[in-house]
Amino acid sequence: MDFYAASLVVRTISTTGGAINFIVMILRLRPPRMAIGRILLFLYSTETISFAILFSLPLLTANSMSHWPAIWADSSRRASGLSVSAVSATDSTVMSSSCPKLQAASTIC
Repeated sequence: MDFYAASLVVRTISTTGGAINFIVMILRLRPPRMAIGRILLFLYSTETISFAILFSLPLLTANSMSHWPAIWADSSRRASGLSVSAVSATDSTVMSSSCPKLQAASTIC
């Protein structure tokens, strides 16, 4: 899970850098006195997508980063051999009464 988190951050940084590069290139390299509304449709769509990436991808990554401490804590518990979630005695009796062929508390009907 740590490699996934690191690759998500690297992808966000590189995609945001690419979006900034496209926006600056389109705005700076158009002919003099050409209005933004008169640029080619391909450039207009590229600029629109670049603005969407610039505003959305860092926010999505920041939102997913808020869940990382819980994921890291969960993975460290699994690595140390501690139980992540335990079934209580009341849960197993409810499960065994609703499922007569229940062999273990982890079996689901």
